[in-house]
Amino acid sequence: MTDAEFALACMAKGKGEDASALMAEVGAPSGTETWFGVLAPAGTPAEVVDKVSAVMERVARAPDFAATMLPLSMYPLYMGPREFADRIPRDIAIYRDIIRRTGIQASD
Repeated sequence: MTDAEFALACMAKGKGEDASALMAEVGAPSGTETWFGVLAPAGTPAEVVDKVSAVMERVARAPDFAATMLPLSMYPLYMGPREFADRIPRDIAIYRDIIRRTGIQASD
């Protein structure tokens, strides 16, 4: 698979294609998807993290937010701080393996 084919597989969900099937072609496990999240610097006080997390949860669960995101093939999902922090290194390992196996290299 070429770099361009891989990029198209990654972007296909936004075009209404079955991104899971396309990502499977490059060896990505089920559940691999693009996500957006909010991060805080190390050492941020827990009360600040909790406050921001509570707001993010309300937004992610708001029906009007989902109604705005769904036409873009984006599905709101809230993860708490610990769950989200655990996901990041797992995803890095997945994509590191895909990059190694496919020979993808950075370019200008």
